[in-house]
Amino acid sequence: MNGWYLAVDGSPNGPHMRDDLERLLLTGQINRKTLVWRKGMPRWTVLGSVDELNGLLESIPPPLPSGPQRRKPAPKPEAQLEGPGPFRQSSSTPHKTDSIVQPDDDHNKKPVTSIHTQGGPWSRYFARQFDITVNAIVIAFIIEFSLPYISIDTYLAYSSINNTVAGIGIIALAFALNALTLTAFGNSLGKAMLGLRAFPVDGTGRFDIAGNFKRELRVWIFGAAMAIPIFALFTFIANYREVSVGRPAIYDRRFAKIKVKPIGATRRALAMIFTGCLLVGSLTWAKMAEDQISSNGESGNVEKSLRAASAKWNKNLPKKIDKFTILEKTSTMDRQFTYHYRLEIDPSQRDSANTYVNKNVPNLVCKEKINRNMMRHYGVVYIYKYRIKNTPSTFGIRLDDKRCRELGL
Repeated sequence: MNGWYLAVDGSPNGPHMRDDLERLLLTGQINRKTLVWRKGMPRWTVLGSVDELNGLLESIPPPLPSGPQRRKPAPKPEAQLEGPGPFRQSSSTPHKTDSIVQPDDDHNKKPVTSIHTQGGPWSRYFARQFDITVNAIVIAFIIEFSLPYISIDTYLAYSSINNTVAGIGIIALAFALNALTLTAFGNSLGKAMLGLRAFPVDGTGRFDIAGNFKRELRVWIFGAAMAIPIFALFTFIANYREVSVGRPAIYDRRFAKIKVKPIGATRRALAMIFTGCLLVGSLTWAKMAEDQISSNGESGNVEKSLRAASAKWNKNLPKKIDKFTILEKTSTMDRQFTYHYRLEIDPSQRDSANTYVNKNVPNLVCKEKINRNMMRHYGVVYIYKYRIKNTPSTFGIRLDDKRCRELGL
């Protein structure tokens, strides 16, 4: 059976089943003067004039009396939205109303926010889930592949923290990125897919950057419970109950309203399926990465971070340190970094070169803040091997945190 469309905020919303109409009538969010349309009707018509819906009106109690009743002026002819479909509107129809007023109750003209302007709870959930999942993937990609080249200390600190805490932090950054996206483009991809858009409750237009960050913070706290799983379940249920009966979500009270652009059921279903696949895929990928880290033994995250740090350093190391010292190759195994140098000196100078290396290299390595942090916090060992050209003669030095302390460095 075809559903009914309702004229709300100058736009058609629906389709809605008969049970939905009865519930909206009982809660006062629509009334007998609300314009309705369904497939087969030539034009929009007030609900009270549709014979098929008269049974609904009979179940609605009249308003309670409150003192002497004033004579009501004769009602003006109702404006109609012209057919054949729900997307054409006559010039006599108001183009914008922020809420629906109960005209059948003179002593209570308080506007009641329409359920349709709030959007369905599941549409809003999937739109939000899509945005946060995409943003989290982008942020995780930046952290994993870019941060080691920006700040090794920060990356190593990130890698050493608990995975749950790291995940909560990434989601928090995803909300912040969503605020920037909304500011730049006026809407997010998830909301656009499901025909939703958030506006200030006072109807002043779109949110500025401060408003977007404030709303994302409210959603983060009162909607997502700061991504703490057990608490997030309770906030989800609380907001679901509010939105499902036509009230604003807890985080949007007296702050924002959601406008709905009608979309087809197929598009809505595909958007939700795609979001679900994206979420499951990202969680599966994260689980596989975590299992791989676990299979590598203790602190697998740190091992990966150290390899990334080593790759960055090795890429930037000069091949020629000075006119006597040439870097031939580097190698990394577990937490041991090895550097192989060739000395362009006479073999007779081997002892003096060895003395020079043991005196100066520890000063250079142990006093470098990043190196010392790597040694102290992550157990990194640096090995420097030197080979004199055209001979098998080699010597070297091994440095770790203990050795640096023994040298008083």
